[in-house]
Amino acid sequence: MALSKLANRKQGFTILELFIITLIVAILAFVGWRSYKLSKDIERESIVRRNMHVAEVAAKAYSKDSGGTFPPSNDDPAYLSYFPGGSCDQEGKRAGNFPINPFTNRPEAPQAGHINDVNQVRQHAPIQIGSAGQIFYSPISAGDSQQVTSFAVQGADHAGLAIGGSQPNTSLVLSNH
Repeated sequence: MALSKLANRKQGFTILELFIITLIVAILAFVGWRSYKLSKDIERESIVRRNMHVAEVAAKAYSKDSGGTFPPSNDDPAYLSYFPGGSCDQEGKRAGNFPINPFTNRPEAPQAGHINDVNQVRQHAPIQIGSAGQIFYSPISAGDSQQVTSFAVQGADHAGLAIGGSQPNTSLVLSNH
């Protein structure tokens, strides 16, 4: 009798079994997608950090050739000439190649930053500073002087927040001090 009941049972999956299999596949796909997205965000943030370094090196090279003064603005032609491939001169004859924003895949010059106190910004949690992948250059003058004695470079993560520093609730700021 037991064999006849097994023989009469139809082959295949029940609706409940199909639902459970579909649910498991959906959960695995979601976990895989989240892991992929997280790894892409980490990779892009690393590229933004490198782009920040390019802006920092350009500012320091500018300073070396201008007697210790840093670029007066983010769009100063002489500063932009110190990016890779530029003319590297105080006349700004030819702007260099700007870093590629990893979120837009387009070259972008640094945007105007608004940092006056590098240490204060470093000690605070990241805040909204712009769009994903943007780089910001802030000239900093000492006291009432018009001479730019320092600078700060920040970058934005996937959400447009300042990239975090090495410690929790801190912000990454590249500067000459």
